[in-house]
Amino acid sequence: MNYSVNGHNIFFIVFTTFIFSLILVPIVKRIAQHIGAIDYPNERKVHTKPTPRLGGLAIFLSFLLGYIFFGEITVQMISILISGFILILVGICDDIKPLKAKYKFIVQLIAALIVVFYGNIYIPMFSAFGSNINFGIYGYPLAVLFIVAIINAINLIDGLDGLAAGTCSIFYLTTAILSFYLVRLNGLDVILCLLMLGSTLGFLIYNFCPASIFMGDTGSMFLGFMIAVIGLLGYKGTTVTSLIVPIIILFLPILDTIFAIIRRIIKGESIGKADKAHIHHQLLKLNKSVKKTVLIMYSINLICASISIFYVLGDNKIAIILYIIILIIAIILIFKTDIIFDHHPHKIEEKKNQYEKILGFKVCSYSKNEILNGIEKDLINNNQNIVFNINPLIINNFYKQPLVVKTFNKEKYNIPDGIGIIYASKFNNGLIKERITGIDIFLNLCSIANNNKKTIFLYGSKEEIVNKTANILKQKYPNISKIDYINGYVDEELAIKNIIKSQPDMLFIALGSPKQEEFIIKYQNKLNKIMLIMPIGGSMDVISGSLKAAPKIWQNLHLEWLYRMIQEPKRFKQFFKLIKFLMLVIFKNNCYNEIEDDL
Repeated sequence: MNYSVNGHNIFFIVFTTFIFSLILVPIVKRIAQHIGAIDYPNERKVHTKPTPRLGGLAIFLSFLLGYIFFGEITVQMISILISGFILILVGICDDIKPLKAKYKFIVQLIAALIVVFYGNIYIPMFSAFGSNINFGIYGYPLAVLFIVAIINAINLIDGLDGLAAGTCSIFYLTTAILSFYLVRLNGLDVILCLLMLGSTLGFLIYNFCPASIFMGDTGSMFLGFMIAVIGLLGYKGTTVTSLIVPIIILFLPILDTIFAIIRRIIKGESIGKADKAHIHHQLLKLNKSVKKTVLIMYSINLICASISIFYVLGDNKIAIILYIIILIIAIILIFKTDIIFDHHPHKIEEKKNQYEKILGFKVCSYSKNEILNGIEKDLINNNQNIVFNINPLIINNFYKQPLVVKTFNKEKYNIPDGIGIIYASKFNNGLIKERITGIDIFLNLCSIANNNKKTIFLYGSKEEIVNKTANILKQKYPNISKIDYINGYVDEELAIKNIIKSQPDMLFIALGSPKQEEFIIKYQNKLNKIMLIMPIGGSMDVISGSLKAAPKIWQNLHLEWLYRMIQEPKRFKQFFKLIKFLMLVIFKNNCYNEIEDDL
């Protein structure tokens, strides 16, 4: 097996730059102390004592020495060196006296333009999972955007001892492994990876917790720049088969950047404003240990790197499944922390309106007991209620139909059924404190019917399921005066005739969404003598035992929806609807709320 690049052993290249870095870091540390490039603690930072920065200069010099010994001069390499030198100069200035974000952004843009147009390093096309997109001339601005984005992504994760250096080292190592596996060791990207790996690991010896020196913006900008360039070179050359590989490896810093932008937009702050709400800060709050937090972040990065290797091996199906699972877990972790919104806001004063408006829908913010007590009182006083279960899928189905939304909003008890609704509330006033599931309310209403000797009617599902559900309810609630039913496969008009003939006090409809909600809206006038109407979706499937309920641990983690997807893979597309719903809440919520107000 060939272990050489440009005629030099790959391990010797890494070892040499590692030694250069080990020697240079202490020298740069003394320079930083002499010129005042010191990072002083404040309320936003984690470290507790003044620490020299400028460590990125040692990484750059080690890389430069390594290239002198092992590299070859090309036009592309000249463009990389020019851009890298510009970033290092600005980084040094920033480490001595912090510069405004806009000035650093301009310099990053200039560095990216030099590499893209002088070095001719750009994105001609994008390929992933069998699909190809040709960008043509748009590949140039996209490459500029990619470089600037990755520079800032690495800059944002440089908040804990060893985090940015370790993350970048994982990237360089993964790319080198891919090159070795594919027997493609002659590209410029490969030699850059090996040089950067040794240089960064040498620095990491001093930077891992407890750090004696920080890389500063000198290092984070240069490391991010080199990662972006290596990603573009590997794709444009022969090392990897798709630009998605570096994106997968850098999943965590990219996700952190996206959520930082969203968080600051929501708060009305500049997207360049520094804060203490990144993923690593949130994990630090949970375990109180810098070292543990960094190791957790390393572990997630290593999983993502493994997925990228698996993807290149050619088993795209497993790669996709693993990556989506990682994405789901990451989103759950993020929404359980304060990375976007504050889960522990200051106490909200009591509101006159007991609802939260989400994309035009008025969602009830009462507790479950308040809802049940109110419904029972109205039932005794012969006041009709229609109880709608509001979840992200319901809102996705109807939010573009303002007249239908207005019909929903006439009802007093639109219950928050879906963890997505709780998250959406946190983006707004945070009035909704608990998730109330449709099946839970359904069974509690059956209990109310039992206590008050009322009658109920079940409409929907298959004949054997609705029959079995009726028998189970009769045994569990023997004081319900009467339980009639009809399956969901009969003609609507026949169903209406049977319902009216039965004259029930409560009507439960299980036709699935949006059919059951459309049925209620269509026949509401004919059902005006029924005191309670409620769509119940798949509740009868669970009660009858034809569909297994999610185990308690899944329920406690609010992951019933994921459990359902595993049970029924055809539901997997609903995950993307949930993402769409959250994006709508973040960017369009006020717009749709105003549309409903104007009706």
